[in-house]
Amino acid sequence: MLSRETPTWIDELDAPVPGRRVFVRADLNVPLKGSTITDDERIRASLPTLEYLISKNARVVVASHLGRPKGRVKAKLSMAPIAERLQELLGCEILLADDCVGDAVSYLKRKLEPGQVLLLENTRFHSGETKNNPRFAADLAHHIDIYVNDAFGAAHRAHATTEGICHHVSLRCGGHLLRKECDALDKLLSAPRSGFCAIVGGAKVSDKIGALSALAKRANSVLIGGAMAYTFLKAKGERVGASLVEDDKISVAGQFLKACEASGVRVYLPSDHTVADTFAEDANFETLEADTFSPSEIGVDIGPRTRALYQEVIRDSKTILWNGPMGVFEWAASAHGTKAVMEAVADADAYSVVGGGDSVAALNLSGRRNSVSHVSTGGGASLEYIQGKTLPGIAALTRKEEHIGGDALRAESIEANRQENLHPFQDFETGGGRSGSNDPTPMDQVQVSGRLEHIQARLARIEQERIEEEDAYQRMRAEKRTAYLAANPEKAETAAIFDALEADKERAAKPDTGSSKKRIVARKAPAKKKTRRKKAARKTNDATS
Repeated sequence: MLSRETPTWIDELDAPVPGRRVFVRADLNVPLKGSTITDDERIRASLPTLEYLISKNARVVVASHLGRPKGRVKAKLSMAPIAERLQELLGCEILLADDCVGDAVSYLKRKLEPGQVLLLENTRFHSGETKNNPRFAADLAHHIDIYVNDAFGAAHRAHATTEGICHHVSLRCGGHLLRKECDALDKLLSAPRSGFCAIVGGAKVSDKIGALSALAKRANSVLIGGAMAYTFLKAKGERVGASLVEDDKISVAGQFLKACEASGVRVYLPSDHTVADTFAEDANFETLEADTFSPSEIGVDIGPRTRALYQEVIRDSKTILWNGPMGVFEWAASAHGTKAVMEAVADADAYSVVGGGDSVAALNLSGRRNSVSHVSTGGGASLEYIQGKTLPGIAALTRKEEHIGGDALRAESIEANRQENLHPFQDFETGGGRSGSNDPTPMDQVQVSGRLEHIQARLARIEQERIEEEDAYQRMRAEKRTAYLAANPEKAETAAIFDALEADKERAAKPDTGSSKKRIVARKAPAKKKTRRKKAARKTNDATS
């Protein structure tokens, strides 16, 4: 097994926890439909660490990102729905800050009582989070006594809340979820090679080739599915029609297959396929044998003979890792391969680990989640862990450097943030503070249920100012894309497939437009009544005159 330095875990801390301010980096990045959480699994996975700290009377400060706001404040990505759900699951009040750094947040940290929980606003509303800005990290660490990383899904990122903050907090440890993830993957990596089956799917070879190479050194069988299989099949000289292929990775795929053959690792590729005449859910689907594609046909799933073979290999395995779907499992006609693999993994008498958003989603839809040994909350992080890469969020917990005082950096941070308008919720010069006091008014007293509307009102002006900039950016992207495809016409078909995938994801994520239309009509209704009253008044005046 790979040698890694193990961090201190939360229940092994050599320091008292009661009364201390504990910063917990959690992974609360859950899918939303509007302001409704569609899957709260990551929130539930964070509960053991939070419940432990609450029971120890710690003053708990929780931070997480949500979505990809790219350093901009976006009301639809507010942590308000997360606060509401956390409050329901923990059964205690959750205070929600208007920001994650700044004077108001410092005030709330100072006033936090033992056993209370403060949830910070989306950390990625600040570009300093993903850029690991030292000043931003110092501001996050202000008033904090203990740092806990419980976000395995973000541990492979060197961000301010996963790595930078650790330069400013001397007591650092891993939470219960982080420990559970590391223990599960360590057990997988220490398993004997005999009977070890790795199942890897998804769209791109470039995303998984590092993990595949690492797994080939540990597994005795590798099953490959999803669109990435067609790059491997093309490397073998087979016809794959219009299926998604990464042409620049064909040689890499060929080298992988040769290396596996030389080392005795059995690599399984689809021998039959479900194909579509166009990349759409309402396309015409049929089953084809290997190497019989017409130029226009697109592979969207493994075929029935491949499904049966993969199930047989899985059934005979003692250790299983599954990451990635076998096809476009969002469509009923091309979901059979993913379902077959999921059922085989769930039924296998083996130690099984499932990771990756699509694989976990398929498992959840089937209701078989409890039939596998471990479900990972971090697809990308688990793949990097398996490769033996250093995960910055874990390495930061074991660093032996001296604690770096953050006061000077924080002073710079506050001034820089004000100048750069990094935390637009606070405008103390125009009445944000209490009369006769330098302390800002605490913003957490607003009811959590009304938080989303509150933030939307405060951000309307800022969002309006950004509309033109966003439109200009999108126009620039479209122009560059058009120019690129004009210069590289052979990439047009691949681009169309990716466009269709993105369109499907957008349709799946789009909120119910019917309810929003009703709300708009409801808001306009009073104006219509007023207009009718004016018309009636005019008719009366005409009659009397």
